[in-house]
Amino acid sequence: IIGFFNGVGVGGILPLSYVYTIEFFPKAYRGKGICILGSGVVTGALYSSIMAIIIIPYPLDLPLGLIRFTSWRLFIIVCTLPILLCSLLILCVPKSPRHLLKLGKIQSALQTANNINRWNQRYNRNKNYSYEYKPVFDESQNIKLEDNDVNTNDTGDRASFMKSPWLKNITISCIIWFFYCFANYGLWLWLPSLYTYSMGNETCLHQHHHHSIISSNYSSPTNHSTCLDYNHQSQVYIKTTFASLSSVLGTPLVLFLINYIGRKWLFCVYIILSGISVFFIWIINTSVGIVIFSCFFMGLTNSAWLPLLTWSLELFPTEIRATACGILYTSGKSGAVVGTIIFAAFLHTNCLIPILGVAIACFISGCIAILLHDTSTNDID
Repeated sequence: IIGFFNGVGVGGILPLSYVYTIEFFPKAYRGKGICILGSGVVTGALYSSIMAIIIIPYPLDLPLGLIRFTSWRLFIIVCTLPILLCSLLILCVPKSPRHLLKLGKIQSALQTANNINRWNQRYNRNKNYSYEYKPVFDESQNIKLEDNDVNTNDTGDRASFMKSPWLKNITISCIIWFFYCFANYGLWLWLPSLYTYSMGNETCLHQHHHHSIISSNYSSPTNHSTCLDYNHQSQVYIKTTFASLSSVLGTPLVLFLINYIGRKWLFCVYIILSGISVFFIWIINTSVGIVIFSCFFMGLTNSAWLPLLTWSLELFPTEIRATACGILYTSGKSGAVVGTIIFAAFLHTNCLIPILGVAIACFISGCIAILLHDTSTNDID
C-alpha cells in the first residue's frame, strides 16, 4: 500500500517537473537545462546507494512501542528528508510564463519574466558592475490580446492528439519509452540479485550446467537477502553504488554533446551501445566483470535517458506537452513492470532470457527512434 502511494506521488511529480522546466529555457539552453534536471534523478539514486552502504548493514534494533526501529527504517527516513525539502522549495518557484501566455494571462506572464530577469541580473553581476534592475517588459503597459488569439479550449487541446503530426509523435514515442524502460528498469531493479548470484560463483553463461544447484541454493531474491552476512551485504551495496556512480559520471559528456550531435542521434547511439554492453553481462564469468559491464550498461542507458527526455518534450506544443509527458510516463512504467516481471520469472532459471530481452528492447527502441525528427534546432511552441 505504501509503495502504491509512493508511485502515485512520483508518477505525478516527475513528468510535471520536466515539462515545467523546459518552458523556461530558450533553444540554446533547453537541452542542457533538462540534462541538469534529469541528472538529479541519477544523483538521487547515488545518494540512496551511499546511504544504504552506511545505514542498512549497521546492526540497529531498538524497541519503539509496537515496532522495532531497525536500520532499514532509519534508511527510509534519511531518504525521505530530500523529498520533504523539495516540497517546501516548490512553493518558491514561479509559474511558467509560456503556460500563462497560452492561458491568455499576459500581465502575469510579463511579471514572471521580469522577476526571472531581476534574479538573473542580481546574481550574474561582477564585482565592478553597479546593479541596476532593467525590466524585460514594461508592466505598466496594458497589453491585451483578442479573444480569438488565445486558445483556452481544453477539449480542442485533447482532440489535437488525434491530428497529424501529434498522433504519430505520441504513438512512436510511447513505443520508444516502453522498450527503453523495459530494458533500464528491468535490469536495474534486479542488479542486487544479479550481484548476489555472481557471489555464489554462478554466472548466466554456465547456469544451465548447474541448474539443480542453483535451484536449491538460489531459489528466490528473498533467500538471497536473508542469507547474506554483513560483509556480503556491504559488497552488494557497494557494487550497486558503482552502478549509480557510472550514471552520474556520464552526465557531463551528454551536456557537451546534446546540442552538437542532437537529441535523436545521441539517444540512438547510447541505447544501441547499451544493447551491446548487456551481452557481456551474460558471457562474463567473474563477479568483477559483471560489475564492470553492468556499470557500462547503467551509465549508457541513463545517459540515453537525458536526450530522450528532452527530445520527447520538444515534440509537442505547450497546450498538450504535460498530457503527452504523462502518457509517455505511463507507457514507460508499463514497460518497467513487464521487464521486472520477466526478470523475476527467469533470472534464477534461465537468465539468458531476460538478458536477451533487455538487449532486444534496446535495439528496438533505438531503431524506432529513427522514425521521428530531431528537435535540436527547433523552437518550441
